[in-house]
Amino acid sequence: MAQSNGFEDIGSINRPPRLVSGEDYDMWKNRMESFFCYQEYGMWRSIKEGPYIPMVASADGGGIQVPKETSKYSEEDIKKMEVDFKALGAIQMCLPNEVFHNFRSYKTAKELWEALEKMFAGSEEVKENRRDILKQQYENFVWREGESLTILYNRFTYLVGELQCSKVKLENEDILKNFIRSLPSCWTLYTVSIRRTENLKTLQITELFGMLKTYELEMIQAKERSSSYQSATTSSTTSSALHSDHSGPSASSYYPPIVTHPQTPTASQSNSSPFLLEAPPQQPTSTAFVSDNSSSMYFIKEDLECFHPDDLEEMDIQHSYDML
Repeated sequence: MAQSNGFEDIGSINRPPRLVSGEDYDMWKNRMESFFCYQEYGMWRSIKEGPYIPMVASADGGGIQVPKETSKYSEEDIKKMEVDFKALGAIQMCLPNEVFHNFRSYKTAKELWEALEKMFAGSEEVKENRRDILKQQYENFVWREGESLTILYNRFTYLVGELQCSKVKLENEDILKNFIRSLPSCWTLYTVSIRRTENLKTLQITELFGMLKTYELEMIQAKERSSSYQSATTSSTTSSALHSDHSGPSASSYYPPIVTHPQTPTASQSNSSPFLLEAPPQQPTSTAFVSDNSSSMYFIKEDLECFHPDDLEEMDIQHSYDML
């Protein structure tokens, strides 16, 4: 099989596309039609209708036309005949050596074109079988694990294009609904909104993709902002905890911390609620804050009376913020 050279295989307005493999035949055929029509429409007409053959009235009379002798060709005849030679040469230049080897005997563009069609597109029975396979793939089209929206869209539109090349008629609304159904569940709310606000009979698949892509970018930006906010909050909480460990007032005597003990669980609760914890043990310390291994802090009642009411309010606000 011939190796693909990327964009060189696609061709240009002055160079016909290459037929890399039989799998690319349908796309190659469409590009070749565009190439011939752009270069000279007479080449495409020669492929569809056959070459121009100069004719002349028979010497026997009766209005019968017979081919001219080569020596009697006019300049106009030669120009018209050259069109088919150009078309034939353009097709031959597109074929890899292993394919061209089997088609060297064809002398007109129409003959060569039809032979390639039989080889790569197959008979009508083969074409019908291909259409059935494409229809089944279309009906069962789904999103693949880890697939991005863009890759999903490209895969879907390629399948739709293959169906249309195989002369399968698809309604625009059915195309959009099938694509929407193929999206993962995280798109459900947004696609429901599209169904309610957009006319799927007139909305194009490219417009639908643009709407979904815009929504996807908005969700990515929102997630990034949320992650940045959570990082900033975590950093602020850590800094506050470190500051509190070193800035508390000293105390010369120990007082029991004010704590709230959870209710003693019943037998049934002890099995169903593994997250009920006992109160932290009371241990003497030289600071006004007592903390256990869970890093929870407890204020001493008498020391709270030393703070100004405005300071207490600010501390309460900071504590509420840190708990978010």
